[in-house]
Amino acid sequence: MTPPFSAALAAAFINHVLKDAPSARLRLAAQAGKRIAFDLAGLVIRLEIDVAGLVAEADAEKDIHTTIHLTPGQWLRLAVKDDKVLRELRVEGDMQLAQTVSHLAETVRWDVEEDLSKVLGDVAAHRLVKTVREWLDARAAGARSMAHAAVEYAEEEAHLLAKRRHIEQFVREVDEVREATDRLEKRLHILLNKAK
Repeated sequence: MTPPFSAALAAAFINHVLKDAPSARLRLAAQAGKRIAFDLAGLVIRLEIDVAGLVAEADAEKDIHTTIHLTPGQWLRLAVKDDKVLRELRVEGDMQLAQTVSHLAETVRWDVEEDLSKVLGDVAAHRLVKTVREWLDARAAGARSMAHAAVEYAEEEAHLLAKRRHIEQFVREVDEVREATDRLEKRLHILLNKAK
């Protein structure tokens, strides 16, 4: 039985997306014979590029040229076309291969609505994709709104927060008062002893 997410399944999906992108396949074909691994939080997908610019499951015995590490959140952001996540990925190995993959991730798009329409029909696919995009946009807007409110609060209420230099000055002044009190106490002690 094939695991739910295997290298063969990943290769089939990537090749499906590449089928209508001849320039992307040409670019990948220039890297033919190289192997890349995607480490999805411990689930490692090993792929090899062939001369046609497509990918296949890589032999586990062969060395990997490039490894790209992704968290589940980064993978989801890539799936919804958040290209900013590409700058956050941890990459090891052949940087030229990594740049090729990064370029393809930015330029080649999966037409999810087209594929869903073959299963669900045009109207249902359009509604589903629209709903998911609206939900993701609302989450992004909420995050931006919270960030904006935090910045605004910090700017408006900054005078309520003690600055480090003020705290250090206060501590120095407390030390000076303590030292002066100690000196006064010693003088009083000396005066009281003389008066006896």
